[in-house]
Amino acid sequence: MPNLPNNCSDWRVLTDATPVRFALVICAAILLQLAAVQAQSETTAPAREKQDALWSEPQDLLEGELEAHWKHFSSVDATQLSDVWKRKAHDDKSKTELICTGTPRGYLYTNQQYTEFDFSFEWRYDSDPNGNSGVLVFTQHDQRLWPTSIQIQLHQPEAGSVFPSGVAEADGPYKKEGLANAVGEWNKCQLVSRSGRVVVHINGEKAGEVNGCNPASGRIAIQSEGSEVHFRRLMIRTPAASTDVPEPPPADETVDSSSS
Repeated sequence: MPNLPNNCSDWRVLTDATPVRFALVICAAILLQLAAVQAQSETTAPAREKQDALWSEPQDLLEGELEAHWKHFSSVDATQLSDVWKRKAHDDKSKTELICTGTPRGYLYTNQQYTEFDFSFEWRYDSDPNGNSGVLVFTQHDQRLWPTSIQIQLHQPEAGSVFPSGVAEADGPYKKEGLANAVGEWNKCQLVSRSGRVVVHINGEKAGEVNGCNPASGRIAIQSEGSEVHFRRLMIRTPAASTDVPEPPPADETVDSSSS
């Protein structure tokens, strides 16, 4: 692509020429730039399609009855899943909510175990500026209040902080503050797990990552930690094949931060 003039003498040469010639030069530069953008798009599109083909379609973990995807552990015996966790259906599936009452303490955990995955969801607290919850990945089946796992904090003041729990190990912990939206607004969390590495994004900003996670496989869990908390759009995808796959970039969709 030709460079446009970058000093006064160069511009005088052009403007001294006929207006038609000057216009043709500018038009040619614009057309060449558009052609370069189009060529880049045509090159990257097949690569992205090939990469996406290596992954399963995203699965909605709120589709159907909760028991189809989840089990629960409670710190109080005889507590039923529906006592703490309630699915609030909506005609628009993307607005179907999972509401946690916050008590008794415990957690909801997936029926399936995961190793390599992309997991995203949205959450909000209605009114509690100190609202507390969390997501556990690589959760082991030692059913206790804080099982062996890697925990991603959803505590309102420090959402995105990560630390090992139980006998889990990682090169963390690390602490983040100020990434959550105002109380009452929706937040988005994106988790990427690859070979014992977990990368965390909160509201489109990278909160950080931990490496060397041990264990590096297990269930995904959501904590009940004393606060009412709402979740929606719990989406997960996994490799479609057992071979190594490249890491896709974080999704670029925006979060609707309204409470509707």
